Amino acid sequence: MFYTFQNIIKETWDAWGGLFHGVPYGDPYIAGIVMGMAVVMTCKLVADGKI
Repeated sequence: MFYTFQNIIKETWDAWGGLFHGVPYGDPYIAGIVMGMAVVMTCKLVADGKI
């Protein structure tokens, strides 16, 4: 079960990071920053009751 979950997380991160593959020198960093911003914006929208 753990390895299944681990593989799902890895494959999801690889797909997400692949979106930023064209960005030079910052692929994982930019992907991580954008992921963090998306989580924060989603939490804010949910907390304000707009979703």
